[in-house]
Order: sequence, then C-alpha cells, then structure tokens
Amino acid sequence: MLWNFKPNFFRTLYRKYSGYNSNDHLSSFTLRCFLVSLKNLSIKQKLNAGFGALVVLTFSIVGFNYLSSTQARISIKQTESLRVPTVVNSANAQANLLKMLSSLHGYLATGRSEFRDDYQAARHEFEKDLIQLLALTERWNLTDQYQQLQELNQIYQDWSGLAERMFILKDNMLLNQPAWRLYQQQGQLMIDSILQEINRMQDEEKKQSPSTIHQDLLISMSEFENSFTLMVAALQAYITTTNSTFRYQYSAQKRKNQAAWESLEFNQYIFTDNQWQSFENLAEDLDQFDFLKQQIFSAVKDERSREDLYLFQTEVEPLANEMLDLLNEIVTEQQGLLTAELRAGHYNLISGQWTALAVGIITLILAIVMASFLRRTIAFPIQRLTNVTTRIMEGNFEVKATVESQDEVGSLASTFNQMTAYLKKSREELEHYNTTLENRVQQRTQEIQEKNIELESTLNQLKATQAQLIQTEKMSSLGQLVGGVAHEINNPVNFIHANIYHLNQYAFDLLELLQLYQREFNPLPSEIQEKTEEIDLNFVKEDLPRLIRSMQTGTQRISQIVSSLRSFSRLDEAEMKWVDLHTGLDNTLMMVEGKLKASAKSPEIKVIKEYGELPEVECYAGQLNQVFLSLIANAIEALNESQIPQPTLTIRTQYFAESSHIQVQVQDNGKGIDPTIQDKIFDPFFTTKPVGQGVGLGLSISYSIIEKHQGHLQYFSEWGKGTTFQIEIPVSQT
Repeated sequence: MLWNFKPNFFRTLYRKYSGYNSNDHLSSFTLRCFLVSLKNLSIKQKLNAGFGALVVLTFSIVGFNYLSSTQARISIKQTESLRVPTVVNSANAQANLLKMLSSLHGYLATGRSEFRDDYQAARHEFEKDLIQLLALTERWNLTDQYQQLQELNQIYQDWSGLAERMFILKDNMLLNQPAWRLYQQQGQLMIDSILQEINRMQDEEKKQSPSTIHQDLLISMSEFENSFTLMVAALQAYITTTNSTFRYQYSAQKRKNQAAWESLEFNQYIFTDNQWQSFENLAEDLDQFDFLKQQIFSAVKDERSREDLYLFQTEVEPLANEMLDLLNEIVTEQQGLLTAELRAGHYNLISGQWTALAVGIITLILAIVMASFLRRTIAFPIQRLTNVTTRIMEGNFEVKATVESQDEVGSLASTFNQMTAYLKKSREELEHYNTTLENRVQQRTQEIQEKNIELESTLNQLKATQAQLIQTEKMSSLGQLVGGVAHEINNPVNFIHANIYHLNQYAFDLLELLQLYQREFNPLPSEIQEKTEEIDLNFVKEDLPRLIRSMQTGTQRISQIVSSLRSFSRLDEAEMKWVDLHTGLDNTLMMVEGKLKASAKSPEIKVIKEYGELPEVECYAGQLNQVFLSLIANAIEALNESQIPQPTLTIRTQYFAESSHIQVQVQDNGKGIDPTIQDKIFDPFFTTKPVGQGVGLGLSISYSIIEKHQGHLQYFSEWGKGTTFQIEIPVSQT
C-alpha cells in the first residue's frame, strides 16, 4: 500500500540508482534518495550546505565562549578596577602611615630636619591614597567601606593636628621641657644674682691691702665662682640631654663649690661690711637655688619631662594603631572579595572551556562526515584532473582532461582543455623572463652592495667628524670655564698676596713692641706671665714669620697655577697665533702635576725636559695644548699600568732649520703598545679602557689636529721597552 503513495520522482530515482527491491524498507529507500539528491547538487550547493552547518556550530561555540568570557570579564574588571586598587592603596596607606610614625619618632629623638621632610612626603602620599580610596568607594557605591574611610579620615584629622603640635613642642624647649622652663624662668635669675654677689665680694677684696690671708680669700672666691659656673654648665647639659654623666659632673662640681663656700665661711671674720652684706645675700640665693635644683631634677625624672614624647606615647601611637586597624580591616575584606571573584571567574572560564570542547567535538564529527562526502564528489574528480595536469607539466601537452559531469568540475575540465594549447608558449615566455630577471637582480644587488659600502664609509666619516666637533666644543667650554675660574681666583689671590707684605711688617712691629714691653716691665705681672706661658710666646715669635712666608709661597703658587690655567685655556687665541711651544708644554705639565706624584699604587713619575732652541710657531695654541694633554695623559696612564720601579716621562723638542719644522717627542719607559693593536690606535672609538672610562677619541682627534697644522703624528713602540709619540709641524702655516 505504501508503494502506491510514492511520488513518481522518487520511484524513478529509486529504480535508476538504487535498484528497487520490494523487500527494502521505506526508510532505507528514503535515505538513498537523499544521498542521490545530494550527489546531483552543484559544488556551490554542496559547499553551502556543508559550511552552513559548520557556521551554525561555530557560532554556537562563539556564543558559549562569549557568555563565559563575559561573566569572567565582569569579574576581572571588578577585580582590576576595584579590588586590586583598593588593596594596593590600603597597603600603601598603611606603609605611608608607618613611615609617618617612624619619621615623627625619629624627629622627636634627633631633631634632624630630614625626618621632618620624610614625614611631610609620607603624609602627602598617605592623603593621596586616602583620596583615591574614597573615590573608589563613591564610584562603586560601597557604603560600609565608605563609612570606615570616613571614620579613618576623622581620626587622621585629629592625628595630624597632634603631629604638628609635637613639631612645635620639639622646636620650643620652654614649652616642651618643664625642667628647662624652671631653669630659664627662675634659675637664671638666681644664677645671675649669685655671680653678681661673688663678683662684688671679689672687687671689694681686691681693694684690700695685699697679704697672705686676703690672697687666700681671693683664691677661695675665685674657686667658688669657677666651680659654680661649671656646676651650672653641667646642670644645663643634664636638663638638655638627661644624660646621667652630666649629673655626676654636677655633683663633683657641687662638692668643689661646697668646699670653697666652707673656706669663705671660715674666713668671714675678715669680711668688710659690704662683703658681709653680699655674703648674706649669696647664702640666701644658694639656699633658693638648691631648692630649685631639686624641683628641676624631679621634673627631669617625671614621665612628662618631654611633652612631645608624652603626647606621642599617650595619644599619637593609639590613634595610629586605630587607623592601622581600620586599614587592615579594609585590606582583609577586599582580599576576601578578591579571592571570591577570582574563584568565580575561574569557574566561568572552566565551564566555557568544557562547553566549547563539547560543541567542538560535535563540529569535528560533522566536519569529518562533510569532508568524506565532499572528497568523494569533488576531490576525486579534481584529483584525476590534477593527474592530467601533472602529465602536462612533464611536457606532454597532447593529453586531454575527461569531462565527467556537467557541474563546476566538468566546466573546469573543459576550460582546462582550452588552456592547454597556450601552456607551451606561456612556459617559454616565462623561462625567458626568469632569465632576464635573474640578470637584473644580480646587477641590482651588486649596485646596492656598492652603495651600502659607500654609505657605511660616509657614516664612519660623519661619526668621526661629529666626535671631533663634540670634543672641540668640550675643550672650548672647558677653556671658557678655566679662564673664568682663573680670572675669579686671580683677584682675591692678588689682594691676599699684596697684603701679606703689610701683615709681615705689622707683625714685625708688634713683636718689637712686645719686646720693649718685656724690657720695661721686668718682671712681668703674674697674669701677663701666665698668659705668656699659656700661648707659648717664644714659639709664636719663631713660628709667625714662618707662617707668613708659607702664606707668601702659597699665594705665589696659586698665581702660577692661575697663570698656567689662563695660558692653557688660550681663550684669546681662537685664531692662529705665533706662540712658544715650551710654554704650552710647561702649562700642560702643571695641569697634570697631581698625577705625577707618588700614590699608594704607583711611584712618583720623573719628568725629563730635553728642550731645544725653538722659534715661535704659528698654530692654534688651544688645539696643540689639547694634543699635548692627550699624549702626556696617555703616557702617565701607561706608566701607572706598567708598575715599573722608576717610571720616567721624557719630553724632547728640536728645530730643523733646513725644513723649517718643529719636532716634539713624548716618551715613556712603560711596557709599550701591544703589537696586535698598534694598527688601530688612531682609529676613532678604539680604546682598551673599560666601558665608561674612555671613548677612544683622544689619539684620533690629536691626529686630525696635527694634520690640520700640515704636520704628522706618529709613534715608535717596542713591547716591554716603552713608547714614543712624535709630532712634526711646520713653523709657519702659510
């Protein structure tokens, strides 16, 4: 009965392609009809059907991944925008608060200004962190955290006011230390009164007739005054530092003062009326001072002996701990939320990965099925067409492709047969073009290589020129600096040198006057005699002329150095001038005089001058001085590195009248130049020094300067025996 309901189309397909059998099931027949229909589709339709299914599955994977990644991205965004900045700013705020507390304590302990600067810097950073935390809570509408930060801000406002108050107390001893306030407000008046009374007694005693008793009494008064002064000084030191050593010193001076006081009491029967009155006032002031001293000692030992430290311990530290606790609560809470959000994001990512994997497996299975079908309906015909193509590539242009169907592959085979006739001609043209192209490529490559060599040579020349210009500018700037410094030093040195003569004359006159006093007042009074012994007058008489002579020698030496600096800089000789080369060499040696002296690592370098009779030379004096400095400095470095027992630097000059040339040689007896690098020493940027100690431009620039003077710079070196650099330049550049 089912057979009567089949459409004629399916019946025809069934009989033609499948082979009808009345025992076949309807579902098997339907499947075969579907496959035959797919086979008869065009390639475009086949590909559209297969790739359509793949696109649907691909979008499914993308959708699942997008949903999972969106949820993970939301969690990560909240973590990056809120949790991490909150944790970081809270931790920074804790660190800055601890730094403020440490700096504040350091300033209270030492009074050093850098601690106060560190406090202000940390305070600025803490306030910035607090503002950022408040902005984050307002942006994300975090009510609980906002209330915590408001409480923290209120505590900080009170805390910062206490900190400024401690700075004021630290800088004002009267407000900060009650003991010092007692001393300044009450003790200083008593001290002044005691000293005034003892001075009155001394003045009255000096009016009495000289005798042994009065002399002893005067000594007792002096001892009382001295011990009292030292006792007051020790008391001041103890109040300021609270160091027990000063209290021991106070006690020692107190005993001496008490002994002097007992001596005065013992001799009071010889006091005058005025001395009796001063003695009674003195006794009353001493009693009051002893009572005040006990109050001062009690104030020093009291827990509020330092108001700033007391305030720090009782109020500042507790408030700081409250702020640290609040910040720690915020950090702990945000770290917990951060962990939870990261865990949720991790779960979303894993869920998305598993979903994408499942859909991907389904897609892979469908792709395998589609690939198998397309391979049978498209790939095999194309493969046979490819075999024909291979035979044509081997040179058989007579072969033809078989047209198996009317679809795109069949159309391609027909088109392929039409193109076969043109392949031979195209191949010949292509071979001819390839041959021509290879020749052109080789020619162009050779031109590019030549141009690269030329550009590299030009670049090296530009680098050398740039380096020389930079060095010239440095030497010009150095010359201006040296000339300016020399000018500024010269004026005060001339003033000092000119006045030393008058100082010498005044000192001589004063010494003569002193000798006259000694002859007229012989023996000298006891006080003058004691002062004479204290200052060692005889030694002063002998040493003062020597000091003045050494000062003259020093100013002369400074004048010579200033003159050498001005000569070496040659600020007024930017153009060619006629100069004496010996002067330039001597000035250069004076510039490096410090390097010639002995040191812990090398002995003193002996300089030998073998100067000939030279005429003046027309040259750029500053540039020649630069060459001399470079050669002499290199020789000194070579001698220091050689570590020989008797290093010697020899400078020779000679004039050749027949050629009108000047020759200058700089010779050292060091280890010489390594033969492996002798052909590179004049190359720009070549140096044997470590990185950062030389750029390899000294000899290169010196070589250019000598060539600029139409001369020659060469060297003679023997390994292990030293090196000689020789300069030859004409006398006249015209």
